[in-house]
Amino acid sequence: MTSKLQLGELAADLIRELQVELERRGSSRVAPGRLGAGIEPQVRSILAETVLKLHADLDVADLVSFDYSNDDAFLEKGAVSAKHDYDPSEPLVVGELTFGLALPRLVELFADDDAMRIAQHLHHAIWRRFPPGAIAYVQVLREQLEQAEALASKRLARELHDRIAHGILAGIQQIELGIAGASGPHLESARAGLEQLRSTLADTRALARDVRLELDGASLDEAIASYVERSLGDAPPVRHESTGAPSGLTERVTAELFAIVVEAVRNARAHAADATVIEVTTRWRVDRLTVCIADDGPGGATADSGSGTRGMGERAAAIGAEFTLEASHEGSAVIVELPFSGNVAP
Repeated sequence: MTSKLQLGELAADLIRELQVELERRGSSRVAPGRLGAGIEPQVRSILAETVLKLHADLDVADLVSFDYSNDDAFLEKGAVSAKHDYDPSEPLVVGELTFGLALPRLVELFADDDAMRIAQHLHHAIWRRFPPGAIAYVQVLREQLEQAEALASKRLARELHDRIAHGILAGIQQIELGIAGASGPHLESARAGLEQLRSTLADTRALARDVRLELDGASLDEAIASYVERSLGDAPPVRHESTGAPSGLTERVTAELFAIVVEAVRNARAHAADATVIEVTTRWRVDRLTVCIADDGPGGATADSGSGTRGMGERAAAIGAEFTLEASHEGSAVIVELPFSGNVAP
């Protein structure tokens, strides 16, 4: 009959062997003389769960020091690992080593049990702990990336407004002073350059404003409607129409689609000569969302016209959407097709 003492000795031996092996491999999850935080309670709880599956009547209370009975515990641990910047492969190494070290000892301890049955319970006890933790790890990394992107956007907006726009404005003022009361063949050229600088300044300020745009929890249609309202007075005007029943989109997908809309509107205003209106439509269907930004001005952007168009295509590809640009003498259209899977947006 297996005793509580034998189980305790097994846990202690396994933890010592695990520490030696991790040190030998140079793992970041072990420090001289001790295992990384959380490994020992995990090993004890894995053994406890395995033993309880084999013999529910055995007392394993001393082995259990962390409650893994619900997914919240796994998710919390995965989040902590990501915030501490642990190598995500390390838990897999610990799991592999735990299985290899524990299985022969358990087979020896429970000699009357089927070895395959012991292996199955041990395997389940180890690997059921990793998927929720891995999901939490990835989620934290995504949040960190989104925060970094938001900070980068705000920093870019400040640079555009505080340095570039101010520099252009200073140049305009210098030219205005230089041409005041001047005459001669270079005056018209200076005036043309001045108008170009004024136009560039307006574009820079608009770009800085657009970069600062934040969703603040708004849906895609709400964000577009707010953007249209804020840009009243800019030419050509923007109109927005939405058809169908909107589906739920993740914040990241919403942000990427909204950024495409903003960039497409800017492109249309910059390149579509004589356009009288820019139409933004969102068509919601059961299996897909179609976002179209169309203008009625000739001379619009083409697929290879610049980094703005390439950037829109890259944003679409990043969320699994198809990006198309159509241009003709009647106008241009940016079209983004986002498929849904099982009526759930990615």
